[in-house]
Amino acid sequence: MFPVKTAQTNFTLIGKGDVDDLPVSKFTSQYGRCVESCWKMTWMEWLRVLFTRRVYLIAMGGTHPPVYLGSESDAAQVARNSEGRELLED
Repeated sequence: MFPVKTAQTNFTLIGKGDVDDLPVSKFTSQYGRCVESCWKMTWMEWLRVLFTRRVYLIAMGGTHPPVYLGSESDAAQVARNSEGRELLED
């Protein structure tokens, strides 16, 4: 998989060493302050997910931070929200 910029991308996390930069959307949603990244699968990864229906999330370190995996952008939903919540600038 590889990261992709979206219409809601408003920040870049800077990688160090062998770690690439990561475009993200910072925003506030019903979950509180959030950071969302969007990933695109290669055709082989897509076929593997299609047949296995499994995606693995691997977190570096000794614990697992709170995360949410979804097929739709929460940042885009917040941007469309009629309550007028704004995407975070920093």
